[in-house]
Formats: sequence, C-alpha cells, structure tokens
Amino acid sequence: MYYIYLYSLILIILSLCADNMYGQKSVGKRVDELISECDSLSSQFNYVEIEKPARTLLELGLETMDKRAQAYGNLFLGEAYLTNGDGKKSLQFFHESLSMAEDLKDDGLICTIYNCLGIYEATVKVNPYMAQYYFLKSQEIAKKNKDEGLQLVLSINLAELSINRKDSSGLHYALEGYEGGIKNGSIGIRNNGAVQLAILYFLRGDTVESLKYYDIALELCKNDNTQLLGLLYKLRSELYMTSGNYPEAKHYALLSISYLSDNLITELPAAYLQLAKVEYAQGDYAAAEKTLGQAIDAANTSSSKSSIHDIYSLLATVCNAKGDTSRAFIYMQKAKESSDSINHVAQEQLKMQRDIMIEKAEQELAVTSHQLHIIYLRRFIAIMAVSIFVMGILIFILIRNHKRTLSLYDNIVIKNRHLMEAKERLSKLPSNVEELLEGLYEKKEGENIGNVTPSNTVRNSTAKKNENIYQEACRIMTEERLYADPTFTREQLIERLATNHTYFSQAIQQYTGGNYAQWINSWRIKEAIRILSDKTQLDYPLKQLSSDLGFGSIATFYKCFQAETGITPSNFRKSIKHLNNNDLEI
Repeated sequence: MYYIYLYSLILIILSLCADNMYGQKSVGKRVDELISECDSLSSQFNYVEIEKPARTLLELGLETMDKRAQAYGNLFLGEAYLTNGDGKKSLQFFHESLSMAEDLKDDGLICTIYNCLGIYEATVKVNPYMAQYYFLKSQEIAKKNKDEGLQLVLSINLAELSINRKDSSGLHYALEGYEGGIKNGSIGIRNNGAVQLAILYFLRGDTVESLKYYDIALELCKNDNTQLLGLLYKLRSELYMTSGNYPEAKHYALLSISYLSDNLITELPAAYLQLAKVEYAQGDYAAAEKTLGQAIDAANTSSSKSSIHDIYSLLATVCNAKGDTSRAFIYMQKAKESSDSINHVAQEQLKMQRDIMIEKAEQELAVTSHQLHIIYLRRFIAIMAVSIFVMGILIFILIRNHKRTLSLYDNIVIKNRHLMEAKERLSKLPSNVEELLEGLYEKKEGENIGNVTPSNTVRNSTAKKNENIYQEACRIMTEERLYADPTFTREQLIERLATNHTYFSQAIQQYTGGNYAQWINSWRIKEAIRILSDKTQLDYPLKQLSSDLGFGSIATFYKCFQAETGITPSNFRKSIKHLNNNDLEI
C-alpha cells in the first residue's frame, strides 16, 4: 500500500514539474548563449564590450538561482574589470566565481579562473612567482581535461610573463600559442602569439626575426585587434630607437599610447615609459619628465605596477641630467622601494612553496579520512531519502498554491478588462438616456403640472446642472487626455467648465462617489489597463508608463492601480502575456 502512495505522489510531482520544464530549458538556452557570447569576446581579447553581456549573465543567474550562470558572470566581469584597470574589484569577482566553480566541480571553469588570478598577480601585484604558480596550476588541470584551447591561452600568458621579466625564455610558449592558434583557427591566440614572438626575439637581440614576426603580426592584427596594434607600435618604437631613428621612434610611441588608451590601459604605463625614453634620448628632459608623470598616473589608474620600477629609475636619471640632484635622489629611493617590493615577493614565493607542501600533507590526511566519511554518507543518504519525500510533498503544495495564485490573477485581469469595456460602452449612453428622460419629464409635466412643486424643480435643476458639469468634464478628459498632464489643476478644469468649486465637487461626488484626485486617478488607471492589455506594448517600461499617465511617482501608480484592480501592474502584465484575446472579450 505504501508503495502505491509513493508511486502516485511521484507521478503527481512529475506532472506538475513538467509545466515548468519548458521555461527552465528556455532560461538554460539563454545562459548558454550569453556564456558563448562572452567567451567569444574573451577569446578575441575584446574586454571593452564584454561587460554588458557578462552583467546580464550574472543578473539572470541571480534571478533564476542558477549557480553556473553566476559563476561565469562573475568570471567575465572580473576579466573586464581587470583589463580596464580596477584590479581590486576584479579580484572580488574572481574569488566569488572560484567558490561557485568548486561547488559545481567544473574543472574547466576552475582552470580559467586560475588563469585570470595569474594575470592579476602578474599585472596588479607584480608577483611573477605567484602568477607562474597559478598559470602552471591551471595548465595542469587543462592537460588533465585535454582542453587544448585553454592550454594555448596559458602558453600565451606564460610567454607574457617572460616578457614582463624582460627575458626571452618564454619564446617556446609564444611559438606554441602562435602555431596552435593557426591549427585550431583561434584568431586571438594566433595574433597574440605573433606579437609575443616579435617582442621576445627583440629581447633576445635578434632584430631580423623580430621584424619578420612584426610584419606578420601587423598584417594579422590591423583588422582584428586594435589593442595588439598598440603593443606592436611600442615594439616598433623600440626598434627605431635602437637604430637611432628618434623621430620615427617617437611617432610610433605616440601611436602606441593612442591605441592602448582606448583598448588596453594596463599596458599604457609601459607605452608612456617608451615615449619618455625617446624624449630623454633626444635631450628633451622637460618633455620626458612630463611623460613619466603621465606614466605614473596611468600605473595608478590601471593598477598595473609592472613598469613602476623602470619609470622611477628613468625619472631619477632625467632629474640628474637636469641638475636636480635632490629630486633624483628621491626617485632613486622610490625605485629602490619598488625593487625591494619585488624581492619581498620572492620571499612570499618561498612561503607559498611551504604552504603547498602543507597542502599536500593535508590532502593525504583527507584520503585517510575518506573511508570514515563513507560510513556516515550511507546514514546521510537514508536521511536524505526521507527528506526528499517530505520535500516532494512541500513542492506539490507550493506548485498547487502557485497555480491557484496565477489563476486568481488571470480572473482579476479579465474582470477588470471587462469592467473597463463595459464602462466605456455605458459612457456613450447618457446622451440618449437624457433625451428620453427629458421627453418623459415634458409628458409628465403636461399631464400633472399641478403636482410639480418648487423643491422638485430646484432638485431637478441641480441634478441637470451636475450632469452637464460631469458630462462636459468627461468629454474634456476623453478628448484632450488632460489627466496625463501632471501640471493640469482642478482650478483650471473648473475654469474650463465655467462653474465653481461647489458645483464641480457636487457633480464629481454625485457621479463617482469620490473626490477630484480619485476621479483623475481613475482616468489614469483606466488608460493604464488599456495599455497593459495591449500585447504589442509589452516592452513599455512601467516607470515610463507611470510618468506618461501623470503620476508623481511609480509608488503612487502601483498603489492606485492595486486599489482599483486588486492586482499590481507587473502581475497584470504577466497575466496578459499568456491570456488569449478571446478571454479578454466580453
């Protein structure tokens, strides 16, 4: 008997949940589309345009409680903020994404986050040891999962780390990225690899190979990636400076600054530093000092400190050349402080290695305790089975109540819609009714003239006047929509009607049972019902609708609408979306 009850309950839950499956699939499809869009922009290193879809992805994840969408949304937002110079904020997004990725056990996502943390350590913290640690850890996971695309990204990042250290040991990483990008059709990887090869060959002193890859990279990047053009023009400036062609070196340094200012501000300090080197070589010390000041500002704005030591060193050299030895000494001290900071990072690396050893010991201990965990897991499964059964009952109750609420909302919408249409039809009757009543009154007056008393005549006259006032007021509102004008006042309407406050208030009270403010709001709500019932205007923002109807605030609009209809405007619109047009007709 218990099995029959359990089987019946499962069937009920499955049938109720089936209604929501289509909506869930739709949300899942939208999440996949946004992740794909952000991933495409990221692979093209287009971090300027990535923020908008990334924020949409995160908001959708929060709205639907989709942890995967939240994790990827945080990741892509972290990439955007890191590249646009807000390193502190990017770190918050990366940590949030990593926490969710670990809960989801998504190795691919964890691998990508480690890669981003490596970039953060390299550019913001200027900690090449921690950066290399994260890159290699990410590469280990990528190789384990046979993710060739991510392995290529990590090769590019390891090559970039070599460039930041100003050594050419990362040449093989750059070559892997360039050749792998060609093989896999990854334009962004291919272009970055070509640029890095040009730079690394220059660092090695091989000008011929550097120029060869410079020409290849320039041809590849001129249409696809403007931020890489900024790096190429910086390299071109260095090549011209090496040959002593300072005018051309300065020209390309300025071009580099122009491109990087709009696309990759984390590399902007190095571009300013290159321009200052050219100006110093030309003997223009004042210009060099000014440019180095801009380099420091760019480093502070972008949170990129990788060039700060060289900037202060050159400032000290420039000040010394100008004869300002006191300032030269100050900048030498700052250069030393930045160098000491890098040495401190090396000490942190040793500490990190010790922590890794401790982590491995803890992992071995975790393996030992895993056997004990299995024993408790079996008990936990038994408890969870009972809990799931109870949860199934609760879900059934919640879904049933939710459907009842939706049905109630639909009935309210239909009734309000019908009531509005009925009122519109009745509003057309008073003129005909008035003529009939006048004829009847004249007939009665002819037959029973002696029965008409002065008081009846006065009352009829007052009623007639109130009706005229009300009808004229309604006509004005219908034809001129003055209720939508928040500056239109009762006094202006009274003046239009050529009456006074007393007669006007009596007319409104007699025909509506309320005051002027309630009467005006009823016109606004009637218009709101009409607009919200129109399926062609589902994108009409409620805040804009509130303003267009003359309400002072959206809160007042919500309050008046719910008081009039028994439902909020947003719930009214939700019901309209899935109601048939036949349901809304009388």
